[in-house]
Amino acid sequence: MNISSLVVNLIDKNGLNLAIENLNKIKNCEVIAHQNSQIVVVLECESFDEQIKTFKKIESLENVKEACVVYSYEDSNLSLKQDFIDEVLNKELKAGAIKYNGNVKV
Repeated sequence: MNISSLVVNLIDKNGLNLAIENLNKIKNCEVIAHQNSQIVVVLECESFDEQIKTFKKIESLENVKEACVVYSYEDSNLSLKQDFIDEVLNKELKAGAIKYNGNVKV
């Protein structure tokens, strides 16, 4: 189970009610609070892929300027052995050897 909270910023606060209505139609999405042109939602998804698909669906809604993740929790059944964790954490890596795959949004 993946649980995350988002702040959805709207382009026009006059479309707040329609945006809330559209968010409530999305599976796994619950509107928790809203004020002016911001809406707080909680997502409860079965997998990371489902979480990303839901997030992208929210971002594509009419009048949505952006959706920002505030909190994310993943309940994972993976069990890592302590030896492996220690090996990774103690490994000396050069900064150039680390590949970054994210997007920085300023």
